[in-house]
Amino acid sequence: MKKTLSVLIIFLFLLSSIIPITLSNETNKAYTIHVDENGTISGYVTDPAMNPIEGAKVRVSFHETYEENYTDTSGYYHVTNIPICYCLKNATASKEGYTTEWVLLAIGENTTYDFVLMPLGKTLYVGGSGPDNYTRIQDAIDNASDLDTIFVFSGTYCENLIIDKSINLLGEDRENTSIDGKNAANEGALLIWIQADSVTVSFFTIKNSNNSFRLDKGITLSNSNYFSIHDNTILNCQSGMRILNSSGYIRNNSILRTKDYGGDGIGVWDSDVNIIDNNITGKYPRGILTVSSNSNISGNIVKEAMVGIRIADSEIGTTIIGNHIEDNDFGVSIESSVQVKVEKNNFINNQEIHATFFNCIRTIWKNNYWDRPRILPKSILGFIWGYPSIPILNFDWNPALLPLDVLSHEVIIE
Repeated sequence: MKKTLSVLIIFLFLLSSIIPITLSNETNKAYTIHVDENGTISGYVTDPAMNPIEGAKVRVSFHETYEENYTDTSGYYHVTNIPICYCLKNATASKEGYTTEWVLLAIGENTTYDFVLMPLGKTLYVGGSGPDNYTRIQDAIDNASDLDTIFVFSGTYCENLIIDKSINLLGEDRENTSIDGKNAANEGALLIWIQADSVTVSFFTIKNSNNSFRLDKGITLSNSNYFSIHDNTILNCQSGMRILNSSGYIRNNSILRTKDYGGDGIGVWDSDVNIIDNNITGKYPRGILTVSSNSNISGNIVKEAMVGIRIADSEIGTTIIGNHIEDNDFGVSIESSVQVKVEKNNFINNQEIHATFFNCIRTIWKNNYWDRPRILPKSILGFIWGYPSIPILNFDWNPALLPLDVLSHEVIIE
């Protein structure tokens, strides 16, 4: 009798993958859950030498509005009236003459966070018709100092770049300002190689890195902390980005490729990286790969890869929240990792399997949309490696009934 009951329970769980249901046409948003109290955030804004910055604006954005406050003579700020909810809010600190810094935070009743703003140096110009403008981006980098900004006018620049200073590299126009390795004078596998802390690269099209094998990469970062790579398009590179021993943000980039399988869309090793709101489409072995890293992967579109998102050897803290994972061979694979959270993602039309796991402890699957509406828990098949391997089931106990509106800068967590 007990054996029959156990078999029946397992059968009911597995039945969730084959029972369709009919729903209304209402859109299932990633709703934010509120409580009655408001939260606050406070702290200090300083420069790298810990000198206070007076008059810096700290703004916390949420639900298409914001609250803000300015620092006093000690660099102290205190922002109030922030709704407490299960979400990450975008907090920014800015002042003219300094870099703008931002962070995603779960803000509670009394949250503290200190910002460090880098003073801006001079601005160097590449292209255009102004006096003393450089014709090559690398020449401007070589003549820049830490904290300088290099502004690149629209045009195509056939170069491979090495960035070994803390600079802000800014293109005039994302669609029309191109760094093209195809006919570069110094051909190399690394189209842009970043080797310094506090580097920003934004508003470029980066294309045609010049090595035909897997070492061919659009942007490589090694030992680079506090970096920000945002609002770029990377085209026709075997690998889009490769990050080694670094920390920072990869946000709002498009990484597109039509070649056969080669390197990864974004590959991360031994790093602490936020990968947010990117579009990664193409025949990569892995759209996003993290190894021995702590990563927040949220709001991304990942399509057409062999494996959409693969996590390996992660410690506690890696999250896969609010992504659209479609038309891959395998959606998500998690290996030898501790407490990865997979929540509020869309798994649609992945050809072999939506998700699997190997040798994982406490993987959390919650509120994901699994290709169609489900009213019963969704089973996820994984394995404990051994001789032979042992199959094991995890469950998304409360799957979403309709595709989620995942592409939001306000990332939902629970």
